Formats: sequence, structure tokens, C-alpha cells
Amino acid sequence: SARLSAITGCQTDRMTRDSGWRLLFIGRLLERLSFLSQTLEMALAGQVLGEVEGFEAVMSLFDSTITFHARHQQRRNLVTLCDLLVLDDENPRALAWVIRSIRSHLDKLAALQGGNQPRLAELLPNPDHWDTLALSTGAHTEAQLIDLLDQLSHAAWALSDAIASRTFT
Repeated sequence: SARLSAITGCQTDRMTRDSGWRLLFIGRLLERLSFLSQTLEMALAGQVLGEVEGFEAVMSLFDSTITFHARHQQRRNLVTLCDLLVLDDENPRALAWVIRSIRSHLDKLAALQGGNQPRLAELLPNPDHWDTLALSTGAHTEAQLIDLLDQLSHAAWALSDAIASRTFT
């Protein structure tokens, strides 16, 4: 982990912010989006979030344990989970933050490449359009969340394929 962090630090700190760097960063974010959305979907399907160990394992996988305990202390429920891991704009492991970052980098990449092509960011669901009230407090929260996670997982792969098609073929 320390060695991978060192490599990531070198990539982040020492590379020129050109198209190659943006593609590298977008790729890392797409991997994160795919992994985290699939992980959360499996946790919901396996019904492990109702157990302390399962909930803590998900927080650990999202690298959000400290933030969760600082904000929500011992309130382990779907509302607090959605707040931190899905909707939070300040948590770099939250799905909304990841999508906004990908969209931003895609727009900057398009500007570097002339900006005359259709926006790839449109392949991702827009967090601004997520019904946050229903997602965090509704009676059908789990079903809505599973549907959203499935959309995000598929969107990550579709965007990856679109970037590869546009950039490398």
C-alpha cells in the first residue's frame, strides 16, 4: 500500500497536467467508481449493513471510517451511509464526489483536445439530479440505492469504453 501510494503521489505531483495525465486520473476515478458502487451493491444484496462488522467493513473499504464516526458516531443506518458514501461532495470516496471529479476532468480534457466532440460526461448520471431527499429518507431507499449503484457501475464501464474508442482507436 505504501509503495502504491508513493507511485500515485509521483503521478499526481510530478506530471504535467496534459491529456495523458487527465486520462490517467480519469481512469483511476473510473476504477474507484466501479469498485465502490459494486462493493456497496454487494453489501446491500448480502444484507451485511445491518451488522456492526459489515457496516464497519464497508466504511473501511470506502476509506471513510474516521469521517463517519466524527459525523455520525454510532448511527449505523442507510440514511447515514447514503449521506457519507453516496451524496457527500466533500468526501473523495463518495460516489457523488467521484462523478463530479470525472465530469470536471472530462471537460478539461475536451478543452485540451479542441472541445468540438460530444460530451462524454453525459454518460454518467448527474448527482445534481439525484433525488437526495427520497434517497436518504424514503421508504424505498434500499431499492433506489441498488438501482443507482447499478446505473453507476454500468456507466463507469460505458464511459471507459467510450474514452478508449475515442482516444485509442
